[in-house]
Amino acid sequence: MVVLPFEGKLCFDNKRYIQLESSALSERARHFHKLYLEFGGKLIRDYHAARVLPGYDTDVKLDVLKSLRKRHSLEFLPVINARYVENDKPTGSLSLSYADFAEEMLADLKKAGFAMNTVVISFFEGQKKAKALAARLRRERYGVYYTYTIKGYPRAFGRILSTKGFGKRPYLKTKSDIVVITAPGPNSGKMATALMAIYQDYLRGKDSGYAKLETFPVWNLPLNSAVNVAYEAATADIGDYNAYDPFYEKTYGKKAVNYNRDIRAFPLLRRLIEKIVSKRNYMRAHYFSPTDMGVNMVGCSILPHKGKLCEKAARAEIIRRYFRYKAMYYRHELDSKPYRRVLGLMRRHKIRISERTVVIEARKARGAALETGGKVYVARGPKAYLLTLEKATGIVAPSLRALVKKLPKKDRRRFLGSELHSLGEISEEDERLLLELGINATWELRR
Repeated sequence: MVVLPFEGKLCFDNKRYIQLESSALSERARHFHKLYLEFGGKLIRDYHAARVLPGYDTDVKLDVLKSLRKRHSLEFLPVINARYVENDKPTGSLSLSYADFAEEMLADLKKAGFAMNTVVISFFEGQKKAKALAARLRRERYGVYYTYTIKGYPRAFGRILSTKGFGKRPYLKTKSDIVVITAPGPNSGKMATALMAIYQDYLRGKDSGYAKLETFPVWNLPLNSAVNVAYEAATADIGDYNAYDPFYEKTYGKKAVNYNRDIRAFPLLRRLIEKIVSKRNYMRAHYFSPTDMGVNMVGCSILPHKGKLCEKAARAEIIRRYFRYKAMYYRHELDSKPYRRVLGLMRRHKIRISERTVVIEARKARGAALETGGKVYVARGPKAYLLTLEKATGIVAPSLRALVKKLPKKDRRRFLGSELHSLGEISEEDERLLLELGINATWELRR
């Protein structure tokens, strides 16, 4: 559990979120023989949500599922993108490869006591690293299924709903009332896996359903809310963007925020509903838009009169994403498009780098600046960011790892929500150590 305050304050109520979300999901599950529940974004260690919604517990979704498990049998079906495994795609905040984070996610779910027997490796094209990952998972006694790209997906309805599409894929055997489909990150093929499972259940005479728990964008916040814009910044590497849900507005005459991939995929889901579920199926009578598919109580769990704090925290996160993507560009992990995309969002929403005050302090010092507990520590020289930690803790150490090892556990909490910026590169290992301390760190190269 990690909660990151912003300027020493919180704006999100975890207890209310757990109660509202688990109750809404239980009510949705009640309508189906089996509910395939897609978890959007990160299921565990969701530092993005924790930074954008100060007070949000990084692992609160696990608590939602633990509450739900008291009322329904539940199991996990993880989906892992073979292309991302092969390309060693980084996973944003954690400085881990996609495959490493996937394995840590599985270990954490197992440790939490959730049932999980099968893993899907999607977008499989014979990738060597994906095969190696599958071999490791089989040694851990997971059943591993490969799924392949369907030509024309998601528009070629005839092919998709045939033995050349979902009918050709392996039948995923599950036992529980609720099957939670999760992944190490976005764009992993979760929805396609859920739709495939519904279709294959239909072929076997079962009337299943689909729902989605998506943290961002928040459907009942404005489109230009910084909380929603921060989602676009976080997914700038895959080009996601928010939009008003045209299907929802057409049906209800009201606006709701959704995002491009779900809006694009909705006609497929609606066509699937029309073809493969009974006339009594809840989806047929209630799913008229991608927003209807979702069960998202995040907006209802923001503390009263704290919306402005969430907006300010989200603006700060957008600036951090700019520096994060620029750092990945410096390391040749990405091209310049993601950080330029975030820069475009900043200009459009009038977000200035100067709002992140540690950047200004670091540039003045020509080194690094750490803001913690209402104080700012600055330093110059090689690994200036380490020197700021030494000043803040009074501990002198040859490396950040050594400093963290010396730092008493009771003193670590004081850094939760602290801000750090460096004019020199912060290594990936040190980025992760800073994150473990709850420090929001960014860096840049300036001559």
